Amino acid sequence: MGLDYQVELVHLPGHTPGQCGFYDLHNKTLFCGDTNGIASAIPGEPFAEYCTVTALRNALKKLEPRYDQIEGIFPGHGMLDLLSSYLQNILETCENVISEPLRFDRKVETIRNGVSMDYYMRFIYEGSSIRYTMHNIE
Repeated sequence: MGLDYQVELVHLPGHTPGQCGFYDLHNKTLFCGDTNGIASAIPGEPFAEYCTVTALRNALKKLEPRYDQIEGIFPGHGMLDLLSSYLQNILETCENVISEPLRFDRKVETIRNGVSMDYYMRFIYEGSSIRYTMHNIE
């Protein structure tokens, strides 16, 4: 007896250039990984254009017509089993960051590879946020 089961690969860049989600068509569930964390690609790094808020926004816009087909979302961190409205919330937050990057909810100063770097957070809801740097918006 064969089982007809499909899982679709969904490109969700931002955290890493090849960041993907896996959409379980049978259970209508999206496993989206670190979708809300934008990486801080170093200028000149290969595929750095996919580690931006804009790249994530574009991928979410492409997926937007299918939001009503997704019944549950499992991110890589934080709350599990989120409603599909979470995708719309991330999309709206990405658009807000792109239009007003200096309007953030929290600033975190850190050192990465010996270089001082500022991360900014724009809250989505339920304690989750989009994390980005000023050079990783577009």
